[in-house]
Amino acid sequence: MYRPPSEAARLEYEARVNALANRLLARLSALPSKAEVLDEFKPTLKEFENTDSEDRDQLLQYIENIMDIFGIQSSDSLLNKWRYGFDPNQTQEEQNADALAQMTASERALLVKLESVQKETALAAMIQLLGSPSMSSAGMHTWFLDKDHSSAVSLGSRSGAQIIIWLCTGRFSYARKL
Repeated sequence: MYRPPSEAARLEYEARVNALANRLLARLSALPSKAEVLDEFKPTLKEFENTDSEDRDQLLQYIENIMDIFGIQSSDSLLNKWRYGFDPNQTQEEQNADALAQMTASERALLVKLESVQKETALAAMIQLLGSPSMSSAGMHTWFLDKDHSSAVSLGSRSGAQIIIWLCTGRFSYARKL
């Protein structure tokens, strides 16, 4: 269930969404193309990058409604990449290459250390590198790298293999099988 933000935040978010709607309304006389509509979404998405995950999800519902109005069935991964940091149509290797291109120098330095983690000592190595996990449950351990939880590294399993996943909301997703 969506928990609305404070009234001040709600008014700010409403103004941002209304600005998007007004930009699109201004283009209606020439009936904008799909690419033009998606381009109009980008400034609004950027404005919501650091908001609570529930607020980002609410924004996605508004944007999907706008897409329906324009008859747009797909954002060509724009929304998924903004919300989760990856394009589901890419291979893991392509996602990792994109992640590397998006990383800051300090994030690349951390990646070098994460790439040295071995399966046999994975949890101990991760604890030594990142400290105690922020969350642990059923074989999944997660470390939040910042206060707003927009960057998190997890050690878990997928299809019986141990895997390290690093999600940086709106920027990248990196995964490595151990």
